[in-house]
Amino acid sequence: MIDFEDVNDFVLSNFSKVELKTKNGNPHWHARCALCGDSKKSKSKKRFHLDWKKEIPGFNCFNCGRNGNFFELVSLIEQISVKEAIKKYSTPDYTVNNLEDKYKKVTETHKKEENKEENTLYDFGWVLKDCISLKDKPSGYLQTKCQEILRDFVKRRNLEDVDIPLYIAFRGDYKSRIIIPIFYNDKLIYFQGRRPFDNGSLKYLNPEVEKNKIILHKNDFDRNKYIIVTEGLIDAYCVGKQATTCLGKEISEDFLDALFQYTDAGIIVALDNDRDGEDRLMDLIDKSKWGSSLQYFIMPDIYNQYKDINDIKKYEDNLYEFVMKNSYSMLETYAKLNLQF
Repeated sequence: MIDFEDVNDFVLSNFSKVELKTKNGNPHWHARCALCGDSKKSKSKKRFHLDWKKEIPGFNCFNCGRNGNFFELVSLIEQISVKEAIKKYSTPDYTVNNLEDKYKKVTETHKKEENKEENTLYDFGWVLKDCISLKDKPSGYLQTKCQEILRDFVKRRNLEDVDIPLYIAFRGDYKSRIIIPIFYNDKLIYFQGRRPFDNGSLKYLNPEVEKNKIILHKNDFDRNKYIIVTEGLIDAYCVGKQATTCLGKEISEDFLDALFQYTDAGIIVALDNDRDGEDRLMDLIDKSKWGSSLQYFIMPDIYNQYKDINDIKKYEDNLYEFVMKNSYSMLETYAKLNLQF
């Protein structure tokens, strides 16, 4: 067997930007790859993973493609034979019970870190006391009428089969507004208060908070798939659990820094299909440190009259695959947008 502390010390001593989490209850190390140097374009990108698999941890780098068990990793890093690595790091008297204790400690530490992070987020649960959803039984005329407005909104936006927990406020500061929430561990950490119809001023009434730490579907991402960043919250819900939103027009560096911690495939930016969205997309390409690392969604000509992803939902069964199919590299995007305009 191998001692947990020995593996952890080895990783910390030889790799940079190490992050220790748990995966399926077992230790999981995420870092910049010491074998290939990892991304040359981005010094914060991390594509090396070390998972504790049964008795021997296994490693994989999504940049250079190298993989193997822990002893082979030691051999490569320390320039010794695999046999010498086994002799150096094997602990014959290390029992399964001891290993399970190590797992338990790592898991408990990870939970404490998650709780600490959650405590720094906002709690807007109070707004739901003024709201009703389609699942609730209305009490009185006002709640009934508000629920009818919400039902009409869901139908007009083709959201009947979308996993999106919508509400409508029947009283309070957000009265008559559709409440589009973001939950994290059952805690309402942010919401948008949207007018049911696009007419009138002040389409959105949202809480004034720091948004960089607010990530829709943070607990649901499959790190082997692309994360799609939409401009609108409804668009993200339409795409599904592999999508999130920048909660506005600006995609900040901090937001992208945070997102890259949850994917080994990459990030696709899918802004609105209008001139403003295209201008901001070009700004992202030209000015962001992540510009060359991102993929960019461009609405195909067949749907060019539509503004956003939600608008074409009734025509496309799988919006995640649709966005993937119509996304391009930085150079391809630059060429397409300049040819078009």
